[in-house]
Amino acid sequence: MKDYSPDDIWEKREMNKMGLDTFLMRKENVFDSAVDRLIESLKTQLAKARSEYEKLMRLESKNRSEFRNLEEQENLSEDNLQGSMMNYFQEIIYLEDELFVLFEMKIIHAFKFLEITIKQLLSAAYKDNSIKQKFRWESIGLFLNSKNILIKDINDYENIEQLRNVNNFLKHSEKNIDQRIKQIQEFKNIDTINYIYLDSFYKRINKSPGIFLNSLVHYVFQDLYNFPHERIFELAKSYALRMDKKVAVELTDELLRFYK
Repeated sequence: MKDYSPDDIWEKREMNKMGLDTFLMRKENVFDSAVDRLIESLKTQLAKARSEYEKLMRLESKNRSEFRNLEEQENLSEDNLQGSMMNYFQEIIYLEDELFVLFEMKIIHAFKFLEITIKQLLSAAYKDNSIKQKFRWESIGLFLNSKNILIKDINDYENIEQLRNVNNFLKHSEKNIDQRIKQIQEFKNIDTINYIYLDSFYKRINKSPGIFLNSLVHYVFQDLYNFPHERIFELAKSYALRMDKKVAVELTDELLRFYK
């Protein structure tokens, strides 16, 4: 068995604390910035297509004498007007579907990124590689509870639950929404989701994963390195209930050997 010196223990403890403090500096959702550029491009194309479609709709609604004048001025006919309208209409549908898929991907990736980062954080902090392999979202809550960390106390938990529910809905459902999703403010009083609702939802909660993770780091740090008197008393009592005095003295002596 390796005999660690007080200096070894101090250095390892401080390195672990620093690693936890700086853990999130190495984590970033890079998907959003890349996709956002494409989304803005598609929104611009969509706005242009809608503008052209509405322009043709206005032309179509003009009376016959006005339309004959436009035919002469702009080389239009009813046939090519209808064809152009259909082309723009199809382009609008296509662009709206593309935007829906991109926002769907943003939401699904945001929750997956959060879940992976939490697993990596807990695995590194508690030196338990099984966390990364086995844990589902429900298991994370149970694990934190075993450390006296209530997941509902972590900042922005409600928004994270909404993100999780929308993520699950998008992965397993059609655009027609269910009652669980209708509880979320952006989806109340609607029956079908489009990209506009997803955009609005994501704009509201997109900072929540970072807020949640920073709060979780704080709770984990408190669990691992903060020992107020009440906690020390409870630790001492739990050992006293299992150890006689001789073993307790031996434990105390071994513990003190790691300090100068």
